[in-house]
Amino acid sequence: MLFPTVILIVVAGVLVQGALDRNQRQRMTSESAEPAVVPEARPILRGDLEKTPLTYFSDFWNQLAEGARSNLVLVGPTATPGVLIGPRLVLTTVQPALAVVAERSRIALTREEPEDAVAESEADEADPDEAEPDGGGGDTVEPVAEEANPHRLRAWNEELGLALFDIDDADGTGFTLSDPRRLPSGSYLGAVTLDGDGAPTVTPGYLVTTVAEADTSSGGMIVSMDLASTLSVAAIIDLDGAMVGLAYDGGAGRRVVTTTEMLGLIESLQTQTVCRSIEVSDLDDDIRRLLGVESGVLIEYVRPEAFTQEPSLRGGDVLLEWGDTPLESTEQFASLFDAQTPGSLVRYRVLRGRRRVTGGTIMPARNCAPVTSEPVRLSQFGLAVQWADRAGSETMSRDGWYVVAVAREGSAAAAGVRERDYLRSVDGQGVEDEDDRPILEAAAVSEEAFVLSLLRDGRPKLIAMSPAAGDEPEAVLAEGEIESDR
Repeated sequence: MLFPTVILIVVAGVLVQGALDRNQRQRMTSESAEPAVVPEARPILRGDLEKTPLTYFSDFWNQLAEGARSNLVLVGPTATPGVLIGPRLVLTTVQPALAVVAERSRIALTREEPEDAVAESEADEADPDEAEPDGGGGDTVEPVAEEANPHRLRAWNEELGLALFDIDDADGTGFTLSDPRRLPSGSYLGAVTLDGDGAPTVTPGYLVTTVAEADTSSGGMIVSMDLASTLSVAAIIDLDGAMVGLAYDGGAGRRVVTTTEMLGLIESLQTQTVCRSIEVSDLDDDIRRLLGVESGVLIEYVRPEAFTQEPSLRGGDVLLEWGDTPLESTEQFASLFDAQTPGSLVRYRVLRGRRRVTGGTIMPARNCAPVTSEPVRLSQFGLAVQWADRAGSETMSRDGWYVVAVAREGSAAAAGVRERDYLRSVDGQGVEDEDDRPILEAAAVSEEAFVLSLLRDGRPKLIAMSPAAGDEPEAVLAEGEIESDR
């Protein structure tokens, strides 16, 4: 009986001793402990970037894209993303520029002419032969009004695939440009652009290398990022938001160029001039006074190969008027010349020797190639057609009359006519030859409704045309469906 009692006494003693030792240690610790030292917080140079977990990685790139938002804009009738490279100056792909040029041509070909637009081919003290237009007669096409270019197209180049626009309402002043050759390989980069709704987007990646300027196949810069997910043009920026390159798709494949090469391309765009078949120079005041003219420019050179027939304008002529507009400078002539539609008749007045000669010429193509057919304008329908030779076009599958312009608000557009439609007949009269022009000219002044037979993608269509403004178009037959007498 003593043994259990001894065991209980020993256990109780151990428990009491343990409790006393714990209380003593706690008391000693509380009396001798010093305040905890809090380490100084190191300065955070780039707080968002130092959030290394993946959950914060995308947040940083989104903030970087939002910071670049003011230097990204949508330009042109196609609302294509553009990069602001200076105050009001936007660099983008060539597609919106081509849309602006097409709209200019559409307005010039389909608008109503004033009653006095039929110019008289008369000469003051001139021979009758000198008053004949080059390549045939036709109506004068006035220069396109400024409202036809609300998007402020400045320059474009199809071969480069780039265009420059002036933007009045841009929020930013342009990206800060930086040289990517200063960055080590592997540096983080991002491609920033705008989506279709105008919201900024970013594609993260990194720099692989920059290449020598002589190696142009890669565009001067190699990056590792999913550029296929970006839109047509994007600014390549570093972690500080500075622009180090440009990625764009101008129609010949995607390119990534450094900022240095981009500046060279911009310079090429601004120095690129349209091929003009007539080259002129300014006249000083003394020459004008001695010639007895108040305005005019000197024709220095005429490219005869650009005209269908031998041009009546000559080098040495003083060009006084172009399209019924007095000429004050070479810049004004260039603007008026570029506004004319290839194939249209333009009236002019020149001083040749001491004689004033009035005549007309058929506008050549933009590349100085001759235009063999003047378009037929059906202005009251908002429509223009033109003969095209398959041999002279990469897009036409056969010779024939094609729709080259349809006014957006015209009755032809409402009836369903589209540009590039192939014209087969007008009210049952076939127009399969260039000599069938009188049929189209008669339709242009018709006051009666008629039927157009067209081909579109190889399928025939019949479309009812009415000259009455505002009338609803008659029913259009379904694709490939020809109405019978049964």
